[in-house]
Amino acid sequence: MTRKVDVRTYLNYLLQYLNVEDLKQVCRYFKINDVLNFKKSELIDFITESLTEEEIGNLLEQKELEIISDGIEVAINKIQEEDPESIIEINITDPDKHKIEILFRGISWETNSFLSITGDNINNPERGCDCRSSLNKGFCNHFWIGFIFSLKQDYFKLSDWSLTPLPEDFEEKIKSIKITYYPQYIVDDEPSLRQISLIDEGYNGFQLNKGASVTIYEGEITEIVEKQSVERAQFHDLYSDEYLERLRKEGLTYYMVLLKNLKIGPRVSRKNDFLDEIKDKNILKLKTGKRTIKDNKLEIKDKISAKFKISRDYFWGFVASMSGRKIEKLDQNQISPYYLINEEKIRKEEFRKKREEQDILETIQEFADEFTRIHINELVNKLKMSEKKVIEIIEKLIKNNIIPATYDPNTQGIEFNPMGEIIDELSTTIEGWGKGDPEQVNSSSKKK
Repeated sequence: MTRKVDVRTYLNYLLQYLNVEDLKQVCRYFKINDVLNFKKSELIDFITESLTEEEIGNLLEQKELEIISDGIEVAINKIQEEDPESIIEINITDPDKHKIEILFRGISWETNSFLSITGDNINNPERGCDCRSSLNKGFCNHFWIGFIFSLKQDYFKLSDWSLTPLPEDFEEKIKSIKITYYPQYIVDDEPSLRQISLIDEGYNGFQLNKGASVTIYEGEITEIVEKQSVERAQFHDLYSDEYLERLRKEGLTYYMVLLKNLKIGPRVSRKNDFLDEIKDKNILKLKTGKRTIKDNKLEIKDKISAKFKISRDYFWGFVASMSGRKIEKLDQNQISPYYLINEEKIRKEEFRKKREEQDILETIQEFADEFTRIHINELVNKLKMSEKKVIEIIEKLIKNNIIPATYDPNTQGIEFNPMGEIIDELSTTIEGWGKGDPEQVNSSSKKK
């Protein structure tokens, strides 16, 4: 990789990502003094002017990949909806120059970013962002989101990129990130547009999907911000007269609540359903009304549990909204009642599966005393279980060496190993296996 940008200019880009304390740490390491009252921009300029070429090389060796990797990691977190700030929309404002503009929104702030990567400027693309990490073309996380989008849009090839190094696993990390489209609203009879964004289809955490009903088993409130619904005015045709009348009576105030450290899972559709896995999620925004806040006396640091519905709000991106107004407030060490109910359902389901396995074991023991091989239907008929379930359990028990046998899916025959031992729930063994020559069977074969 041959960088075409002057090394001091490049260092200035990199240092934009660091905060004031990090920059002062750099000064202490290289014994740069008299910087106590410097602002961030003054610190960056002073560092780049004070260091020798050798010291700059040393600093790049220590910090370059760390800064870039951290920015990319935060960018991926945003794409995965695991960051307080969301990607609201991506606009391609000049297709010929590959210019894109991206709007980000947190609960109490907005960030605007633009990027244009072409064959002519790939050595130092046109870019800008109004965040604190990118005052002078710095490599902030917003830049890396634009970079990933431009790459996915085939605006450039990764092999042509020479401005910065990239983490070794960069291509693997973004492999499952795809460009996606959400419908925009129709306003004043204008045709709807497609709203562009990014989604990580391979993300292993809890994915937010529009229209999904979820249970938040626990989450901690870190921010409660009062908002006015002025942005709804331009979309008034979308709302019913009853809804607009209620808005006029109750006021146009709503609240955005930021939750962190969540345990979350899909909301089950039936009373006896349960979740196999409850996943962790770092961040989730909750959009709710004044009465919900007032009735539940919600405050910052409260730990809550409730049922919500996920929607993609045109103004906020993915948010959770209440299905009802009931929110369970938990003590700091209390476990959510939803979580306890789910755990009890899981425990009962595990017991039921264990009982089914034990029933099959006991039945197998009976057959093994008399036969060297049996057809799967023998078990199905005796146990009154579905064929699919019996086969699933038999294959599991054979794989775990609990049943010394082989199963042939073509003939659906189970052949016992005469020298093996069946292990029951109490780890005892059943002996006295008979002997017989193997042969293809569709029904029971008796021991000789």
